[in-house]
Amino acid sequence: MRYYNFLFETAWRKQEESHGPSWVLDLACSDISIGDVIRVAKARKVSDPVTLGAFINSFEIPTLEGRPDTICFATPRTLFCTGCYIDEIYRIHEVPSVGNDDPGRDLTKFVALIRTEVEQLRVNLVASDIQDSMEESDSDDEDRPKSLFVVLFLMLTLCRDGLFNVGGDFENLVKSRNSIVAGKPVIITRSGLVGICATPVLPGDYLCWVNTAPSYLILRLIEGRYGDLDAVKKHRIVSRVLLSESLTDKSMIGMTEKIESLPMRHFQIV
Repeated sequence: MRYYNFLFETAWRKQEESHGPSWVLDLACSDISIGDVIRVAKARKVSDPVTLGAFINSFEIPTLEGRPDTICFATPRTLFCTGCYIDEIYRIHEVPSVGNDDPGRDLTKFVALIRTEVEQLRVNLVASDIQDSMEESDSDDEDRPKSLFVVLFLMLTLCRDGLFNVGGDFENLVKSRNSIVAGKPVIITRSGLVGICATPVLPGDYLCWVNTAPSYLILRLIEGRYGDLDAVKKHRIVSRVLLSESLTDKSMIGMTEKIESLPMRHFQIV
């Protein structure tokens, strides 16, 4: 699963209607091949090719080992697996296309908008001046935690290791990576988690952790499709998502603890 698209993702890129179960992989076409993921990890120049799918899958997500209640098997129509709801999508913003005159400014305005909304939801965070946040990113102190502003900027420019570790002109970096993510949905959940999705999503969709999945998934509850006799609710996968928390080790630890504290459920994904 790590190195293939879902079949519905391929259909979406071709502007075609998707048929069949949402969990089926497209083994014939992928922009998330092992080579793509490796290239993302080694990208050090503006010209280095990066795809959003490979960028999302280049980050590890928490794994829970030794749980006796874990299942994972499939029938021709349904994938039975273990996972949990992390949160519900509350707001969605589309990544804008930056202009040629000052792309850094255009992206900064969008990042500032997202940060403001996130901080309003994360009551434990205190808003700081944007310029102070940008100055933090230029620090050589590796122990200093990245500010929310910087993390969002890294996510939206598809940079793993820092804006200033990528060789090349900064404005060209912003324009090059924006051509990949422009139009993609940035989600904000009810508790203030923020991420970028590979395909369209809707408010009310669920941010989920699913056992054995290489990335966080957005699931949509399917109601009234299979009758009232089904005891377990069914979902469809509608997108992969990269959370900003994946970009920092401290936040990654926090997400692991959060997932461990949530009730596990058996999903039926169709």
